[in-house]
Amino acid sequence: MKLDHEKTIQGKFFLHVKGFGFVQPEDGDFPEVFIPPRKNKNAISGDIVIAKVLTKSSKGYEGVIEEVVKRNRDEFVASVIDDEGSNYLLFSPLIGEDKEIYLPKKHQFNIGDRVTIKIEEFEGRVLQAKLIEFLGDISDTKIDVDTAIIAHNIRNEFSKDVISEAKQYKIEKVDYEGRIDLRDVETVTIDPTTARDYDDAITLSKDDNNHYLLGVHIADVSHFVKKGSALDKEAFLRSNSTYFPSRVVPMLPEQLSNNLCSLVEGQDRLTVSVLLEIDPEGNVVDKEISKTVIKSNKRFTYVEAYEILTTNKKSKHRKLLEDMQDLCHIFKKKRSERGSVELALPDTQVICDANEAPTHLVTHLYDITHQMIEEFMLKANEIVAETLLERGDEGVFRVHDEPDSTTLDQFYMFARLLGFYLPANPTPHDIAKLFQKAQDSPHTEQIAIKYIRSQKLAMYSPDNIGHYGLGLENYSHFTSPIRRYSDLVVHRILFGESYEKKELKAACDKCSENERKSFVAETSVIKLKKYRLLDKYFDEDPERIYEAKLTNVANKGLIFDVSPLNLEGFIPIRFLDDDYYQFNEKSLQLKGRNKGFCYNLGDTIKVQLAAIDLVFLESEWTLV
Repeated sequence: MKLDHEKTIQGKFFLHVKGFGFVQPEDGDFPEVFIPPRKNKNAISGDIVIAKVLTKSSKGYEGVIEEVVKRNRDEFVASVIDDEGSNYLLFSPLIGEDKEIYLPKKHQFNIGDRVTIKIEEFEGRVLQAKLIEFLGDISDTKIDVDTAIIAHNIRNEFSKDVISEAKQYKIEKVDYEGRIDLRDVETVTIDPTTARDYDDAITLSKDDNNHYLLGVHIADVSHFVKKGSALDKEAFLRSNSTYFPSRVVPMLPEQLSNNLCSLVEGQDRLTVSVLLEIDPEGNVVDKEISKTVIKSNKRFTYVEAYEILTTNKKSKHRKLLEDMQDLCHIFKKKRSERGSVELALPDTQVICDANEAPTHLVTHLYDITHQMIEEFMLKANEIVAETLLERGDEGVFRVHDEPDSTTLDQFYMFARLLGFYLPANPTPHDIAKLFQKAQDSPHTEQIAIKYIRSQKLAMYSPDNIGHYGLGLENYSHFTSPIRRYSDLVVHRILFGESYEKKELKAACDKCSENERKSFVAETSVIKLKKYRLLDKYFDEDPERIYEAKLTNVANKGLIFDVSPLNLEGFIPIRFLDDDYYQFNEKSLQLKGRNKGFCYNLGDTIKVQLAAIDLVFLESEWTLV
């Protein structure tokens, strides 16, 4: 549908490797705008652009870029893909397949070599590159993370001033003054097996009224990282830690992130605590936020805590873990009542060896121990946001706007095609019920991923508009100041430090931008590692058969998720040569005209890998 009045927006452009992209408007009230291939005015990922919105369809808004206001960068990581006489032909994911990048042959490179280049002129489809640095061959697994760090401008090295500032700190007795001393209270941490920075600990008991006394204790990073210091300025520029499969790029130096600010077992630690009294129905009847000092009695991994809760294994902390489990169920019931959706997705982790080569996958289920910690952190974040608003303080809020109706309609259609009942105009409670039913079906993951993709991005804002996904009117981020700058700012505000509105706006914008940048960098490395693992499987057994689930059926062919790698694959309709298949758009179905066989959304199929490309991260599959 063509719009009656064409709207012009300014925002940040994000380019897909295939040539299309999206503009994220600076005006947060307007949704992302799709930009078709060849309509981007030579914009690349990260550029600030002006776009004209032309049409709206069931898939959202579409437009064209009219002007590049500000270039994000001119240096890129690229791979050599061809030798064309006097030039090498290069490919860079951030520039896209739509452009031809030529590098003069002044040095000897091989196909697959990765290099850093500078583009001096972006006009036209043919770009001339200048060599900055040779990084290594595509077969070198040790540089995957380094390449991503360079490609996505992730700040990696700490300056001498920052390191020096971090090393000057230590915890002394004088630091305990004015704090509530909780070192004699039974305290535990529960984290992933590989975690090194423990920023949250839990205490829990019951009083004579059968009320729960919950303590959520968070590392007091603001005690060490002072506003305006070298540490603070660097933390602002990073905004968050970036987590790759084989290593972490931390927001703070190791002296703080893995030592003084990490709530390690048996060590006195300075904390900020949310202390709650909660009745048996899950209502908060009293609350306090205070500076405290704690000593963790036990560092549990999720695996260890789960084993105690599900077996007869002895532990002096069993009662505490069982009380945590009970309170978690109460909070989950309250969450369900307000229509909040619980996305219990398993986490598939790529395990790498000393050379950062992937060796295997480990899947972590979203069991009760993960749910306990999540529910307690959610409650603490909610209470902190409420406290800021009650006091009339400025704040940093984690906001999530209601999704656009067209994307929600697509999700509703998707769910119905998989056999789930939804009324004509579903409420949040209807969606919550849908996910409860989906937990007992083979489509849990598909439904969850489709729902996530139908949502707008959560972001940081000094203005509280609520969190649609959690069904909360007030929500902030408070529980991870070791790895999120937003939380550090919230800690400071809670204890009297003042920020002007424009300072908070700058911090929110920086945190939202870098969160997305880190996610893209992390995802790029995870995908490459999974492709390397797929390549390894292919070398070991070229005839290996994979189980896959159809995530989309289109007129061009079958789109599927390959188990257990969670990689997307595609088989063109021309490869389905056992019949002439016709596409039904309403039912998302391919049906053979002669034999009547159908391919439906959610079907399980068997596929074989035919070819793989580690540079373009593409794969070819055949149907078994």
